[in-house]
Amino acid sequence: MPSALELAAARFRRELLTNERAAASDMVRVYGEAWRRTSQRTADVQAQIRTARLTGQSISPAWFYQQDRAETLQAQIEAELRRFAAYAEESTTALQRQAVTAAGGHAAGLVDLAAGVRPAGLEVPFDVLPTAALQDLVGFAADGSPLRDVFEQIAPGVAQRVTDTLGVSLAAGLGPRETARLLRRQFGAGLARALTISRTETLRAYREAMHRNYEANDDVIDGWVWLAKLDTRTCAACWAMHGSEHSLDERLNDHPNGRCTAVPKLKPWRALGVDIPDRRPVVEPGPTAFERLPDKGQERVLGKAAYAAYQDGAVTLEQFARRRHSDAWGDTLQAASLEALVGRELAQKYIRAVHEALRRRKLADAVDS
Repeated sequence: MPSALELAAARFRRELLTNERAAASDMVRVYGEAWRRTSQRTADVQAQIRTARLTGQSISPAWFYQQDRAETLQAQIEAELRRFAAYAEESTTALQRQAVTAAGGHAAGLVDLAAGVRPAGLEVPFDVLPTAALQDLVGFAADGSPLRDVFEQIAPGVAQRVTDTLGVSLAAGLGPRETARLLRRQFGAGLARALTISRTETLRAYREAMHRNYEANDDVIDGWVWLAKLDTRTCAACWAMHGSEHSLDERLNDHPNGRCTAVPKLKPWRALGVDIPDRRPVVEPGPTAFERLPDKGQERVLGKAAYAAYQDGAVTLEQFARRRHSDAWGDTLQAASLEALVGRELAQKYIRAVHEALRRRKLADAVDS
């Protein structure tokens, strides 16, 4: 049964993600408007192609790239996405500001619960940092660059892919419907990237604001405990880290879209000069909780091949937690691949065994039917 500390942290996380989901919905709408304008421009180019063919012109990819047709289209798409970047930056900055403001109250609430059971009236001294002291977390990404720059970096790559896709579809002789489907897929990759940036940078600002509040109260706070949402959507690395204890010198550097939080670990009451029993809540380690997860749940978290290796004892859950450096996100937690843990040969053995089991199941189903 989760402690009151864990339940409160989960409630705070839900509050934060509720705001994020509402903003994400608006971001999808604005991006959809950019796509409608972009699709009209690509449709205009396709209409030019049809007209040119009707007049007997020889149409090829070279025709598309001549007379600045491709360059003009690419510039128009980039302009659309730069306008979207302005909106995404404004939306994410507002989310960060809300998160940083909420962090102080959340930190104070978690500290009170982390103190555990004690005599009535005995409070933990905790000073909440003023929001103004945390404004450097708002409007910026993890690497210190302005959010506007981060969102605008999406534009050139997406515009290039859309333009190239139109050229490839022309060379392949694809029809308008198939071409539109391919263009929509390429354009949609930019939205996925923008939503990841928005959520990741909002949660990062929130965690950092919480951490600074913990650091400012290091006379009563001894460190922090990693808290993950223990469901089948959570990766193996976060399951492994759940319940692990860390010093204030460390940071919770979750992976992109990560939902983990850091709850405070208070010093024992006797260390604070109060002679009462230590009844601080203890967070159950993730690997212990994972053992109680039904087999299907474990398989969903690990994947079929890694689950088979876990069942065999070839790997432990703790091994999946690995640190990885990314130029975009810095040092983050990542779930290690099975090959990285057991080597290519053994990993392939487990993968082949899974495929063989699936093949036998399909044969059995075919016989039964």
